Amino acid sequence: MINALRLLPAELVDDSKDWPKADRLEPGGLMSLPSNIDEEKLCEAALAILGLTAFQDRGAVRAWKGMDWDLLAVLFDRGWIGDPKGPARSVVLTDEGARLAPELLARHFGRRNTD
Repeated sequence: MINALRLLPAELVDDSKDWPKADRLEPGGLMSLPSNIDEEKLCEAALAILGLTAFQDRGAVRAWKGMDWDLLAVLFDRGWIGDPKGPARSVVLTDEGARLAPELLARHFGRRNTD
């Protein structure tokens, strides 16, 4: 079970609830990819970004699941996200960041019509 409240001490968290699960594979599912996105390009970019945090650990190459801190600092400096420092596991997109995110996704990873 995913503990959505990991920042609280375990004894204060009620794990008896069934938290909703996001179905990322179904069209229209929570956090699903738009159908007009080139999944291959997006996967390659995601792997490249994961590579920014890669390190050796007991004979395996591992990467942190979050974004590279230096990359987040650049996004903050550009005014696209709020300050990433702090205990929260998410960042706030600024108005400009929220406006640009879907535009950049379409620009860099949108499928081209071959009609």
